[in-house]
Amino acid sequence: MKDKPYIYVILLLLICVFVGRLLTVFNSDYELIETGSIMENFCLNVAYVAGWVLMLSNGSFIKTKYFKITQGLMSIIIVGALLKIMYWTKYADYLIVFGLAGILIAYSISFYKKPIKKRLDYLKITWVILLISCIILIFLHVLPIDYRLIADVVFWIVLLDFSFSKLNVKKKSKTQL
Repeated sequence: MKDKPYIYVILLLLICVFVGRLLTVFNSDYELIETGSIMENFCLNVAYVAGWVLMLSNGSFIKTKYFKITQGLMSIIIVGALLKIMYWTKYADYLIVFGLAGILIAYSISFYKKPIKKRLDYLKITWVILLISCIILIFLHVLPIDYRLIADVVFWIVLLDFSFSKLNVKKKSKTQL
């Protein structure tokens, strides 16, 4: 049951997000509104990262050669970010966009070569395509940052589907014993 702690942490963080939203909406004290907003943003981001870790640790993508390619492309993105910090924006933009597009291509090829594809796999590829294309278009100032919400909503749908499928598998294995 290596997934249980992640699922519980994500559930607890989502409850904290809900409490933060309640503090933000139903309060007139400015300090409580600010505290609720900070709590909501922090818990939502940590839950997002925990969801990524949960999906990566249970997926088959880590076991493929495309994951090594993705790691190399992530290092290119990091170099691009460092160049951006040093104000060499021309080269930085190229490196970051190249790295993101490469990750999209590597994951798409990995998905295409996968022999058995389930609903969760189709949801994951949809999420990856939306996320990376939104990030590239937002980075190039073609789209406003609000469009990233589409990829975030698809991520939470993927995570819910993953969690429910894990719970159903556990229930089926208990009933067979």
